[in-house]
Amino acid sequence: MKDVIFIRHNMKGSTPRIIEQLWGRRLIALHYKDDRSIQPADYRGCGGEQPLQSLLDFCTKGALVGADYRIKGGVKSMLVGELEGGTQVIAMEFFDENQNFIYKTAQLQNVKEISYQDYPLLSAVQPPNVAISKWNSVRDYLDAIVTGKNLPWSVASLAPSQLEVLCYEYLRASNRIVSLLLPIGRNMKDIDIVGMNSQKQQIHAQITASHDKKVIQRKVKILEGYENVMIFAPDEMREFITAVEYISIQEVFQHMSTNPVYNFVLRQMLHYDAG
Repeated sequence: MKDVIFIRHNMKGSTPRIIEQLWGRRLIALHYKDDRSIQPADYRGCGGEQPLQSLLDFCTKGALVGADYRIKGGVKSMLVGELEGGTQVIAMEFFDENQNFIYKTAQLQNVKEISYQDYPLLSAVQPPNVAISKWNSVRDYLDAIVTGKNLPWSVASLAPSQLEVLCYEYLRASNRIVSLLLPIGRNMKDIDIVGMNSQKQQIHAQITASHDKKVIQRKVKILEGYENVMIFAPDEMREFITAVEYISIQEVFQHMSTNPVYNFVLRQMLHYDAG
């Protein structure tokens, strides 16, 4: 199975005009120094050795790609495409503002141009502070964009952040929470949702799609120290959760699907109304 990768074009020495050229020619690129070598060892000490090695590996094996062009005319957009197995990495020279830069480039195929306004998830879950990395968490999402097929109508098609939002909306729709006290998820260690009910009591919830028994048991053990706490988890994990309230994520998805408003929300999350 091909890897899914993310590459960020926010490169030292880049100009908006060059970024536009990369976008228009459907190229992904790295730039660490102006050298025609594509040997990773030649970029030791400037931060480019590992990224270039990764690019070479992905081009050899092939990959599904989400490419962010940070300063592409100020437009918040992404290219989604494929690196065919055996794609060459080519040192390519670009000129702008009386300067020349040598980028290490690779050609994308089957490219789709998308807007973050239409696909907000792809802006929200990008790997931080990296030029190029694996991005397998959005495999099904990107594959659906490239192939033009719908994601399966299933809770498993939701990204973790989307699942957190759905579970919060479920609690709100059932009047178990009237207000959030903190943003959902983020960097909280043990809990994904902290809210308040109509009796002015704090409500705590953990959300997981894990099918690992040990992960579930560890999470439940931590939750035992909280009051008014529940865990949303897959059906298969039901038997391992006894000390805290359990809610099935499949049942939440099904329940919300039957509500016209939340059915529409799910269609937006899974991009069923595209095109």
